[in-house]
Amino acid sequence: MQTTALLLLCILLIAIVVIRHQSAKKKYEHPDYLQHLETIKIFIEEVNSLNDYVTWVARDGIKTRYALAGRYFKNKTDYYKKEPIVKEFNAIYGDWDEYIKHYNQDYVSAQKEKLEGYFNNIEGKILDDQQRTAIITDEYSNLIIAGAGSGKTLTILGKVQYLIEQKKIDPNEILLLSFTKKTVEELNHRLQKINLNTKATTFHKLGYDLIKAYYEAVPVVTNENTLSSVVTTYLQEDLFNDTDALQAYIQYVACYMNIPEDYDHYGSLGEKTDTEKGIDFVTLKEKCEPLNMVTNAIHDTLKGERVKSVEELMIANYLYLNGIDYEYEKAYPYGTEVYRPDFYLTEYNLYLEHLRPGFILQLGSRDSS
Repeated sequence: MQTTALLLLCILLIAIVVIRHQSAKKKYEHPDYLQHLETIKIFIEEVNSLNDYVTWVARDGIKTRYALAGRYFKNKTDYYKKEPIVKEFNAIYGDWDEYIKHYNQDYVSAQKEKLEGYFNNIEGKILDDQQRTAIITDEYSNLIIAGAGSGKTLTILGKVQYLIEQKKIDPNEILLLSFTKKTVEELNHRLQKINLNTKATTFHKLGYDLIKAYYEAVPVVTNENTLSSVVTTYLQEDLFNDTDALQAYIQYVACYMNIPEDYDHYGSLGEKTDTEKGIDFVTLKEKCEPLNMVTNAIHDTLKGERVKSVEELMIANYLYLNGIDYEYEKAYPYGTEVYRPDFYLTEYNLYLEHLRPGFILQLGSRDSS
C-alpha cells in the first residue's frame, strides 16, 4: 500500500514538472514575447552605439519607439534568468531620463578631456570650464545666462568653431542672429579673423532677405517718420470715427497704460523713481481743459492738477472719466492737525485717501462731531 502511494506521488511530481516545463516553453515561444525580445535587442544595440550628445528630443524619441516593449517587460523578473538582456533593458529603460542625463554628463567630460588643447586656444584665449560645457552641450535648445564682459561672444565664436571643425557642420547650415547691427558687425569681424566661413545677421535683416527672395515687390522698411505718419493716419481716419474704440483708448491711456509695478519688483526706491521719470505724465484733460496747477505736485492729471504719484494719477483720471467730481488734497476740516487727504468727492462729501503698499498712515484724533 505504501509502495503504491509513493509511486503515485512520484507520478504526480513528474506530471507537475512536465506541465511547468511545457508552460514555460509556451511562454518563451509566444509571438509577443519573441517580438518584444527582438525589439529590446535593437534597443540595447542603439544604446551601445551612442557616440554623441543626446538631445531631449532624441531622448524622448527613443523612449516613444520602445514604449510597447517597456510596458511588456516591466517588472517581469521571471525572464531574467533565461534572458539576461531583459534585465539589462529594464535597468536602462526603466529610468531612461536619468540614464541619458548621466550619459550626457560623461560625454561632456570626455570631450573636455579629449579637446583640452583645442579649448585652450579659441581666438587666442583659454576658455573656462563653463564656456567649454556650453559649447559641448549640443542640446536642442540652450539658454546661456551671463553678465556683461563674461565672455558670451567668445563662447558663441567657440561654439561655431567647434561645430565646423569638430562636428563637421556645413557653415551655411549655421544661423547666427542678433538684435543689433553693432553686435552683428563685431561677430562678423571676429569670425573673419579666425577664418570661420559663416556670417551673423540681425533678425530684421534675415526677415527682409527672406521676403525679397520670395516676393517681387521689395518691402519698404519703416522709420520713425513713416511710423509716426501711419499712427497719425490710423488715429484720424479709424480711431476717431469709432466712438467705442476711442472711449476704450482714452480709458487705457488714462487709467491703465502706466500701471505701477509692485514695490518688491524694484531693487530699490531709487530704481522705482528712475522708472517713473520715464513716464509721460502729460494727460489728455490738461490739453483740453487747462486749469490752475497745484504747484507742489509732480504729475499731470486729466483734470489739470499735478499729483504726486502714478497711483494718484490713475485714480484722478478714473474719477474724471466716470463723471465723479472731486477736489485734490482739499483740507480736512476736522481736528487740530493740518491734514489733506488725496481726494474729496464733492457730491458725496467723502474724503478718499490712497495708501501705497508698505506705507502706514498715522493720524491724530479726528473729531467729526
